[in-house]
Amino acid sequence: MLLGSFSFWVVSCNQSLALIMQERGQLDAARRQFELGATKGVGLEVAPLLHAWAVMEWKDGNAEKARELFEKA
Repeated sequence: MLLGSFSFWVVSCNQSLALIMQERGQLDAARRQFELGATKGVGLEVAPLLHAWAVMEWKDGNAEKARELFEKA
């Protein structure tokens, strides 16, 4: 249980950093944080991150990538 909760916080930190970078217009840096966070958890731990990443891709006009991420989430 402890490991599961720890990985949730790691994923959440990556998501937070990615969202800050997205707000600053640093989309490539945000993508790297989303990608890193997606490798740090499983299942429900990464669903919010994948959803946020999909929204960013959709807003940036990357419909195929957004669809792929929404399906994973």
